[in-house]
Amino acid sequence: MLCNNTSRHVNHLENNVLTEQVLMKLYTTLITLIATSLLLSACAGGAIEVDAYDYEIVPVEKANVMPTEEELILRKPRVAILPLELLRDQSDISSKLAKSLEPAIRSELESALNEGGNVTLLDRNLAQRLQGALAEYEKKKGETPAAFQQADYLLIGNVDLTAIDNEHKAEAKTSKGKILPGLCITEANVSGVLKVYDILNNTIEDIEEINGRKRNAKEAKACARIDEKVARQYYQQATQDAVEGSNRFLKKLFAPIGYISEKRSNGKDWIFKVRTLGDSMSRYKVVNLYRWEQSRDQLTEEKSKQLLSIGEARVTDQFGEDFIWIQIKDKSIANRIKIGHVVKPVTDSFSVFSLVPTVKL
Repeated sequence: MLCNNTSRHVNHLENNVLTEQVLMKLYTTLITLIATSLLLSACAGGAIEVDAYDYEIVPVEKANVMPTEEELILRKPRVAILPLELLRDQSDISSKLAKSLEPAIRSELESALNEGGNVTLLDRNLAQRLQGALAEYEKKKGETPAAFQQADYLLIGNVDLTAIDNEHKAEAKTSKGKILPGLCITEANVSGVLKVYDILNNTIEDIEEINGRKRNAKEAKACARIDEKVARQYYQQATQDAVEGSNRFLKKLFAPIGYISEKRSNGKDWIFKVRTLGDSMSRYKVVNLYRWEQSRDQLTEEKSKQLLSIGEARVTDQFGEDFIWIQIKDKSIANRIKIGHVVKPVTDSFSVFSLVPTVKL
């Protein structure tokens, strides 16, 4: 009996040791993967290092369609978020709740716009005045309201708080006799549209549909009535989800734009000076290059402009208040670029590392 007990005890100890070894190996592997991921991310976040004085100036032609004086003005677009129109939901939640949610939703939009650092966000008091000016202008037209001179874009939102529902799933038994407890599932959905109004051109620049959801399930024998406090929490989280989904749209729409102003080469690659808000453009790693081309419809004789793609370039570490240098290694692309061609960042290449200040030891 003693031998049997000793044997079982030894087996138990061996199992514990093996378990600890496996856990230690998994832990070490996990730490290695995390460290490698952070290192690769840090390397990918850095801009290409160049020195413009190592490159010689190369003569280059002007584009067929050059940017206007207005387009060459360097400033972040001034954006005002107009008071949002919230449509009441289909449940018995009061309109008082809907009104209390408006500032919270607008705060989410303000955070999304401020995150990229590419716009000047106007305060809420001015936004209210602009809303009144827009309503008056749409009614009577005539001269452009003086208030419009204080902004470049208006963000107009319509948010529909759809019904918040409780669904109860009764206790059930599996085929193996296991009892599954009853569940109360609560879900809130919001949907709507964001419209970006271009004041200068008096047009809707773009429209984006937004959708968000908050869903939660918990064990319960029955579902309690949804009061306003619970509904507010669910709607706030659903609208946060919706705004997070529109982040990509806002970052792309308000990404900085630049224009080619100079070309240089060292015989191996080419760098181009871009007139732009250098600090804003430096936060990206890759840019796309475009050219404007005028065309005429042979059927209607109508003239129009088209923005055509040229290729990609990498952002360098050389930038100032009103410029940044970009690098191209493909000669065929470099030869197609002219003064005045358009530069737009690839918004997926936004680098969070550019927002972290460099610490010198």
